[in-house]
Amino acid sequence: MPENLQELFAPPVGLKLVDIVDGMKLYSSANMMKKFLLAFEKSSRGKDKVQLIDKMMSKGLVVPCFKSKGIFRFLKHKAFGSADSKAIMGMYHLESKRVYVIIDNNSTVFGTSSNDELVSTTLHEVMHLCAGRDMKGYLKIMMPTLQQFYSEAFSKIFSLKTVPNIDKIIYHISTYEEPRRVNTNKKLTEYYNLLFDTFANNTQLDGKEFRLQLQNYIVSMKIFMISFESFVKSFTRWRGMFLELNNAYINTFGKRNTYTTPFQELVSVSEVACVMAEMKSSDPMVKSILKLIA
Repeated sequence: MPENLQELFAPPVGLKLVDIVDGMKLYSSANMMKKFLLAFEKSSRGKDKVQLIDKMMSKGLVVPCFKSKGIFRFLKHKAFGSADSKAIMGMYHLESKRVYVIIDNNSTVFGTSSNDELVSTTLHEVMHLCAGRDMKGYLKIMMPTLQQFYSEAFSKIFSLKTVPNIDKIIYHISTYEEPRRVNTNKKLTEYYNLLFDTFANNTQLDGKEFRLQLQNYIVSMKIFMISFESFVKSFTRWRGMFLELNNAYINTFGKRNTYTTPFQELVSVSEVACVMAEMKSSDPMVKSILKLIA
């Protein structure tokens, strides 16, 4: 068994209610909190971030808790991040602006959860958290990286001869992470016009081809924002665009993104830092982002 599969989480004895989110009761224990930080101490990815995570936990911004009945349905509708049905799940809740790291205490792997997996899952969601609580500070730290990433992606998606300044586009994408309700059609129409005005004179596509590609880009965003289930069903239709998001990670960070299936970047500038935190956890920008709210 790999050495990193050693972190023990005690059975749910001495449970306490730590939060109620949208009617879902979440429980933890003092022992879990202690073991959670110990996992960071034992992980090469997390040992230099223990104090920052501890501060966030003390503020109630990062909440380790046990999986409970009905949690998968809850995550499906409320999560913004890497939640799925595995032993360690994470979610950034947009409305409460908190991260919940959920440990499965009843799975067949109970008793041995990977320290590195826990750290990666937590750091991923905490990047969303930091950006959600201080987007201005986040953009100040990440702007050069975001410029490179989105320039790489847009260059291929829209067959650009040259990439003009895209700062307005990045700022626009950042607004989709605000929890307040927006008029989706109005917002996406504004985005369509912004992309058209920025790229129309720089594309190698003819007018009809460019408009069609731009329309497909916006439609994929709308489906994702309105119905994730429908988005999954139509995913192959947009596969070419999402492949370019993957290539953008390679060209920006020098490594393949083996942690996520890129698409959330369409509406989330913080997702780029989430992937960065998993593939390059030692990057100084990761700690700089953590310090925004710790």
